Amino acid sequence: MKDSRIASKNLNGLQRPPIQSLSPPAPAATARFDKAAEQRPEDVAFQVSLASTAFHNGQYAIFDKALRRALEINPRYVPALELLANLNLAHGNMAALADICHKILKLDANNVDAMVGLGVFFFHQSNTDMARKSFERVLKLRPNHPPALEHLQSLQLAEPSSGSPKRRGRS
Repeated sequence: MKDSRIASKNLNGLQRPPIQSLSPPAPAATARFDKAAEQRPEDVAFQVSLASTAFHNGQYAIFDKALRRALEINPRYVPALELLANLNLAHGNMAALADICHKILKLDANNVDAMVGLGVFFFHQSNTDMARKSFERVLKLRPNHPPALEHLQSLQLAEPSSGSPKRRGRS
């Protein structure tokens, strides 16, 4: 399926953060992962959970394997796509971030994390109008969403003043 190939390509194109060279996965950790993955090979939520845990523990080979498996099981599984989007954001891979966020929004039109991701993409592309619209769309759904509020405030600080101050009231 097309989505799976795109997701796999995005995983392959990322450079690993420096922490990997400090702590490669121990053989025992890899064996435990493989055993856990074998117990529930078709459980996409379990595979995403394994991927997330491995990522947070700096075990990137295990992360890669579990996330790939999750996307093979279901390339439209939003939590797996969200994890992939967060990875691309962390690595500054903005084009892949935008692609994945668009996919997520096709599956879940009210996914505020994908909207924030697109806002960040637009900001990095110097498209402040679209960035603002993305963050404001989030705030319509969740008025006190901390990342959207922070990004919108950063946008306001980054823009040259236009004569009259722009303020956003609390909802």
